[in-house]
Amino acid sequence: MALIAASYFTWEKAEELEYRIAGLLGVVFFGACFVYVVLRLVRPRPSLIITDSGIVDYASAVSAGYIRWDEIESIFISWIQVSLRRHKFLSIKLKNDQEFLSRQSALKATMLRANMSLGGAPVAIPGNALPMTLEELMQVIEKKRPGVTVA
Repeated sequence: MALIAASYFTWEKAEELEYRIAGLLGVVFFGACFVYVVLRLVRPRPSLIITDSGIVDYASAVSAGYIRWDEIESIFISWIQVSLRRHKFLSIKLKNDQEFLSRQSALKATMLRANMSLGGAPVAIPGNALPMTLEELMQVIEKKRPGVTVA
């Protein structure tokens, strides 16, 4: 809420066009984040579901949704350095990225492509969104689906 308010204040009070645009983009972005958080609180659901037929990712606003096991090439842990902190992700490398991305909305496909450039895979599930460590999750996946390459 504070970021929405600060962005609105910037948009409303700034005289330079660049600051007004930045403020407006901030209101839209942080407003969307706020709506996402409220929806997750009102309609909670598991971040990740592992079934016999595949994985269902609901871990973030850029969640991939349903991924069949036969679409998955490998699963690995990746890190992204932000300032002084490393963030861990469960990364899912697909056999055919383009076919998977073609099933997504244009915005989601763009964000999943950004995941590819940052972590090497289009699907990157944040470790802090899960109720167990990524290492424990990797063991569960290996037991559930021994044919999938887990690195």
